[in-house]
Amino acid sequence: KTKTFEINLIKNWSEKKLIQKMGQSDFIKEEGKLKSYQYYFSSCFLDVFFLKKKDSYYVKHVQTRSTKLYGIIEPEKCLKEISNKLK
Repeated sequence: KTKTFEINLIKNWSEKKLIQKMGQSDFIKEEGKLKSYQYYFSSCFLDVFFLKKKDSYYVKHVQTRSTKLYGIIEPEKCLKEISNKLK
């Protein structure tokens, strides 16, 4: 049985640790001390926001959202997909 992903589990992870566990993201945006990753799944998007501390980025905020504008997210389905991606 796949353990359900807990979204707050990855808070304070380093960028390096996130990539080791989840692989490279599908989209990256960087602005000054902020960086965000988007992981695309069939049922949702996972947005991970980083803040730069010294020479590394650390996860500050995590959220899931629908793949459709104004769509409804199915949290269990989304979290299960994220769990399956974790290495």
